[in-house]
Amino acid sequence: MEIQIGARRSGQSIAITEKAQVTDPSRITPSGLPILPRPLVRIQPQQLRRWADGSEWVRAAINHRRVQVSQARWSVVPIDPEAPFSPEQQAVISLLFLHPNNRQKTFRALVEPMVEDLLVLDAGVAEKEQNLKGLPTALHLVDGAAIRIKPFWNGEPTEPRYEWWPNGSFMANLLDSQIIYLMGNPRSHTVQGFSLLEALKNTIDADLEAAAFNARNVRQTNPHGILNLGENIGATQVDSFKVYWDAEVTGRRITAIMGGAKNPQWIGMGQSAREMQYMQWQVYLLRKIAAVFGVAPQDLGITFDVNRANAQVQQELSEDRGLRPLLRLIEENVNG
Repeated sequence: MEIQIGARRSGQSIAITEKAQVTDPSRITPSGLPILPRPLVRIQPQQLRRWADGSEWVRAAINHRRVQVSQARWSVVPIDPEAPFSPEQQAVISLLFLHPNNRQKTFRALVEPMVEDLLVLDAGVAEKEQNLKGLPTALHLVDGAAIRIKPFWNGEPTEPRYEWWPNGSFMANLLDSQIIYLMGNPRSHTVQGFSLLEALKNTIDADLEAAAFNARNVRQTNPHGILNLGENIGATQVDSFKVYWDAEVTGRRITAIMGGAKNPQWIGMGQSAREMQYMQWQVYLLRKIAAVFGVAPQDLGITFDVNRANAQVQQELSEDRGLRPLLRLIEENVNG
């Protein structure tokens, strides 16, 4: 049996010719020398999750994909529809996804956190609880940050492929058959995948800094600038007014006060959010986030430059670039 989410697999077959593995580490490492993994500097999972929770645009993109996947139509069907199959087994597997375990009681409760870990960490993980025959009886959600991939797993099903490290401490080895591990961006030079948020590091930093800057401006009771009290105001009166202003108005000296000019006036020394083209900056950041997540800007609320003619085209592109590959990735790993 296989689970199908969103779309059926194609019926293409690929001929595979077996041959010896030339690039096996045991063949290219000199005899007697240990195999050492290459040290890598990666962004910590805690930081990636802080970005996911701190940026409204990133959170909107993640939630959009989570809901799309959990609401997709799915079914358990035989791999070969022409071959005989057991309807009882089909019903058991369907029930497994309808009720994964006693904690995650629905398909949505299991798959949405997995999709979020996939998008944030490039590691969406579930553990299979199996009976003595090796058949799954429950699926349990696992923190993707707590699962480490053994870099030199040789492909043998009896050899552990993963390690479980809750709270930074090793607890157990796990076989490939015990884990569903979703990785959307595998690479040849690392055993772990590449998180989408790692590509958006500079964009998210800029978004958070811009939001913090504007929040500070809103909290301040007076703007940056110079208040000129007029030409007939002397130094003593200026100092007295400064004391009054600090004590009664702000308590913080962000506004300079002077006297001596002909007419009282306000001289601004800062820029408003409009003058800094803050909205244009936000849209620029949003478009980069949408591009990396494979969603259309209108999915995140940017609709002022979308008309009926191109809205449908943008929606189809979003599904082709982001949703369908994501559904296919989940389907392939669940069936594997």
